[in-house]
Order: sequence, then C-alpha cells, then structure tokens
Amino acid sequence: MTDQHINVGARIRAFRQGKGLSLVELSRRTGIAPSNLSSIELNKSSPTLVTLMKIAHAFDMRIGDFLADALYSKAVFARAPAPVSSLVDPSGIHVHHLTESVTFNKMDAFMVTVVSGLASPPPFAPGTDRILCCLLGEIRATVDDRTYDLSMHDILYLLPEASAMLENLSVNPSVALVIRCRP
Repeated sequence: MTDQHINVGARIRAFRQGKGLSLVELSRRTGIAPSNLSSIELNKSSPTLVTLMKIAHAFDMRIGDFLADALYSKAVFARAPAPVSSLVDPSGIHVHHLTESVTFNKMDAFMVTVVSGLASPPPFAPGTDRILCCLLGEIRATVDDRTYDLSMHDILYLLPEASAMLENLSVNPSVALVIRCRP
C-alpha cells in the first residue's frame, strides 16, 4: 500500500485531537518539532518508523496497534474499561469511557450510571451530536425547558447545541449508553 491509500497524517491528527492534545503538546511528548508534526498531519511528508514509534509512545500505545488500526482494521474491538478507570463525578453520575482505548475513532461511547435522584449535568459538554439510550431503570433528561422520561431502550437524540441534565427516576441506579460524535 502507498501513502495515497493510507491517510496517516489525518489519522494522527484525528487521534491527537481526540486526546485533546495540541501540536505543541504532542511535540513536547515526542521531541518532534511542531512544524514537522504539522507537515506529517497535512501529508506533506511521510513519517519514518522512528517517528511513528515516538508518536505511538506519546499516545501510550504500541506501534503495532497504531499500524493495525491505520492499515488493516475495518472493525476495532474494545474491552470494557476496568471500574478503576471510570470517572466519578461528585454529582452522582459515574462514567465509563468505553472507547478510550480505540485509536482513530470518530465516536466516543460512554456507559453512564446515574446514581442519585437529583438532576446532574453529564460529564461531556455539548458541541457534537449525541445519542442517549436508556439501558436500565428510568432517566429524565431535561433539555432547555423540556423534559424527556426515558425507560429501557428509549433513545434521545441531542443536537450539538443541546445541553442536557440527567435525573434518575428509579430507586436503583439507572444506566444509559451515550454515544457522541467527535468534533
């Protein structure tokens, strides 16, 4: 395969942006000049194996994983994260980022457990399309001045400008799957 078939630069940029890193921060982590990283991301130059190794190391992954996703994989399997890796928001929402280990993904998936009965903001901000699917229990989503009561398997589609507050309507914790597109 040639570079024209594999847009490595775009994949590196998507992964970097997905991790919330600037070119300067990636440069600091890799020792590669920001101008060189920019040139790679714009496909003006091709990265060497050593450069790919440095970038993979900065993303805390093996170069084989990087190349497998970039070159061969049409589907990527992600194991559920260990409970230790979950974010615990003091507002009563527990979040497991299900796709954290997937490189070059265009979407993020989160398992959201709403523990308390009080309304809580979800831990991810508006700005992209999102889908919320109630998997267990009952969840009230308040969007602006409108409320939506979701039971098992009900789905709520949120536009990028929508901000939602979640409330558990069940006695036990409620669970939702939230999928968001990456910007």
